[in-house]
Amino acid sequence: MNEKIKTEIAYIENLLERVKVDPDKGIITWVKPLGRGKTGGECGTIDRNGYRTLTSFIDGYSKKLRTHRVIYYYHYGSLPVVIDHINQVKTDNRVSNLRESNYSLNAINHNNRSNNTSGFIGVCKTKEGTWGAKIKKDKKDIWLGTYKTKIEAINVRLKAERDLFGIDRRNILTEELR
Repeated sequence: MNEKIKTEIAYIENLLERVKVDPDKGIITWVKPLGRGKTGGECGTIDRNGYRTLTSFIDGYSKKLRTHRVIYYYHYGSLPVVIDHINQVKTDNRVSNLRESNYSLNAINHNNRSNNTSGFIGVCKTKEGTWGAKIKKDKKDIWLGTYKTKIEAINVRLKAERDLFGIDRRNILTEELR
């Protein structure tokens, strides 16, 4: 376990002395509030990235913690480096919506960027009018090729996800994508 995770766990354990965690509902409420918190009130605020966060203190030092990481630790007793929100809703911190992940898997399970031309992660229209497919593994881009149709590129991307990560998202294909 790396030092960053050990430090985060120490702050989480300190916080757990002051709160009540409901992993099934995905909320943390104050039992012994600090500052402006109210007993029984939900802990934390939404940060600029859309995650609910709260602050823990040890010996005058403070650390912002993401609520989903506190709930995961409380429920499982361990803290992975990456925790993924399965349904992509950053404030849905129910333990049933959280899973241990890695950077590559977490990158697959996110919303499309605003400049996405295909409506599908890892598929883009090329300058020549064909469709390109790519995927990232271990922080390295892998070019999967260029295809005549968008659906061909999407199918190649989906196959790469199955082969590299064991993820099967074939059920997401709809008439809108065809």
